[in-house]
Amino acid sequence: MVKKYLTLYYKKAVSSISGESFTNDQTMTNLKKLAKSVNSYIINKQIHANIKVLVPTSFNAGKDWWVHDGIITAALRIRGAEIIPVICDRVQSDECMFSSGEWQDSRSQNFHNIRDKICDDCQQRSHEMWDIWGLNPVQLKSFITREEILRINDSVSELMKGDWRNATIENYAAGYNAWKATVNNDLQFDITDDWKERALLLSSQHLYNIMVLFKVYERVFKVFSPDRVFGNGGFYYQWGVVNHISTQNNVPYYRYHKIGISKNSWNYARNSNDLFGDGNGESWESWKEQPLTVVNEKRVVQELLLRGLQLEHDIN
Repeated sequence: MVKKYLTLYYKKAVSSISGESFTNDQTMTNLKKLAKSVNSYIINKQIHANIKVLVPTSFNAGKDWWVHDGIITAALRIRGAEIIPVICDRVQSDECMFSSGEWQDSRSQNFHNIRDKICDDCQQRSHEMWDIWGLNPVQLKSFITREEILRINDSVSELMKGDWRNATIENYAAGYNAWKATVNNDLQFDITDDWKERALLLSSQHLYNIMVLFKVYERVFKVFSPDRVFGNGGFYYQWGVVNHISTQNNVPYYRYHKIGISKNSWNYARNSNDLFGDGNGESWESWKEQPLTVVNEKRVVQELLLRGLQLEHDIN
């Protein structure tokens, strides 16, 4: 009955998603009712955990993510999974993949106040989201010392003096991922002279984050020994680092992201960053043969222009 209710509730909850404040709206009320039902079901049926699932930092900006992450983890729990949620708790720098670059107005003279509020709100949402289900998230900051942070700062400073874009950490392309985060979140296509000083500062902060995330997540894996990881898409390093460590430990990583051709659709992948499939399946081959409509072509062109690309010809 609970499993059926989970399915029905997900459809109902997602249909009410909006961009408004949601901590006290009907969707959250329904989530709390569902959580109470799920927790009672686990107790009454004496369900004991037989597998551990690590959930890296959730992208908790909207209630659609609360609904999705809550529903999926609830479905796993009633099937005997122990959910181990993780929150950042400000272990990263002023730049992070939740909000960075142009998305947090980092050129503003009031930037540090803006950033403090972004971090405080993110932490509060994380705690509130998992508190609905009675789960206490792991705080990453507790897995690193002040002395280690200082050493990482020194290491980043040395890296930035050289070929930092090709820097690697345990075969992970740390430099490339720092560069990718920098240009994408400032809506650029590359680091050019007109914004090089700013870009190098942002890149150093992303490199710092990557090194910190490696340190803390390696310890999280040692302490909790997860059997599976279920987290956000791994295109950016905040989840890509977790995927890399998962691979090193032979732990399957199941990723998801809110993308798709229909409203409120989600895509999933196992041990892959490609949330559209492997690019070789029959569905992809048939889908890519569809003609690009004028409307969609304009959307693509506009997005590329926003990212600073100069288009000399139409897209074929």
